[in-house]
Amino acid sequence: MEYPNWSSEIEISRKCVKQINAMTGCNRPLFVCVCGDLVDTESSFSGAIASWKKVMQGWERNLVFQQQVNDFKRVWAGLDADIALVCLCGNHDVGNRPSRESIEHWTSSFGDDYLRLVCFDMYD
Repeated sequence: MEYPNWSSEIEISRKCVKQINAMTGCNRPLFVCVCGDLVDTESSFSGAIASWKKVMQGWERNLVFQQQVNDFKRVWAGLDADIALVCLCGNHDVGNRPSRESIEHWTSSFGDDYLRLVCFDMYD
């Protein structure tokens, strides 16, 4: 997107859900995988941090994070029940160098991290 914004991302996601739900027969997927960057509020980017993130306090980013989580869940809840949704976290979700805190922030909104032991081994 030349001029990215959250409203555009929501609309693109709605169109994706609609198109996926319309698939039939052998083209109908058993699951859909969203490969990260479900939200855009992680503040641990060093030089690449967006200007809006630089001026926000942590509590403000948390409010934006929660709204983006709610938006994501509302849109993807429209996926037909016979198609599983698999969500992976990306650097916009847990940072470029995930920490226990950023992973716990992620799992508090998106559920268990089934690779937790693998991820935490490098921090223990």
